[in-house]
Amino acid sequence: MTKPKEKTIEELTAEIAANERKIQQYKNRKKIITQQISRETRRERNHRIFLYGGFMESIVPELKTMTEDEGKDFLYHIAKGADAQEYLKKRAERVEAG
Repeated sequence: MTKPKEKTIEELTAEIAANERKIQQYKNRKKIITQQISRETRRERNHRIFLYGGFMESIVPELKTMTEDEGKDFLYHIAKGADAQEYLKKRAERVEAG
């Protein structure tokens, strides 16, 4: 078996530069993918918020005329009410049961 030819300093320097370019390309690709994930997550959240907001306005049309504080207070009281808490407890049990 013969010994592999040793690379020159210029060849090693060129290899380092090529690898550094690849590293930068991978970093750029990671940044692009991270931004895509962020956009998709935001899109899904916005869709959910608009959907639930539409449900709430169709059930309680008065929400359209309430101030932000009135709407927030109203929704807080609904969510913290006994019926809502019982529903959430039962839902959690169903989710845990699979």
